[in-house]
Amino acid sequence: MIALAIVAVVTAYAMPAYRAYAARGYRMDAMLTLYRAAHFIETARPARTAHGAADTLPAGLDRVPPQGPAVYRLHLQPADAGNGGYAIEAVPSAGGLMAGDRCGTFVLEATGRRANRVSGVSALEIEDCWRAR
Repeated sequence: MIALAIVAVVTAYAMPAYRAYAARGYRMDAMLTLYRAAHFIETARPARTAHGAADTLPAGLDRVPPQGPAVYRLHLQPADAGNGGYAIEAVPSAGGLMAGDRCGTFVLEATGRRANRVSGVSALEIEDCWRAR
């Protein structure tokens, strides 16, 4: 009975710490994939525009992680007045492990601006999210 109580106490402390650790890992994966996607767009854009092809992200750069259940989905946004030519968003998958995460959607613009969008808050800068905390 004492052993069961000890296991319950350890589990009560370990599970939230593990979930926070896993969330940081998924956020870091999303950030790295955003930078990889930006690199792809920057290097592929001259060849693609010469052939009249639209900018799209290839398989493997359109989700995090590349295999298994998607935690984030990446979307390429078109140019507007402020993003420098494009913006890439990593949106938490609905019903996924990061749905409802405090960092919300990660956004990387062509200008290098990094931001997060959280439901109900417009263009909120959350630097701790980009520091993988």
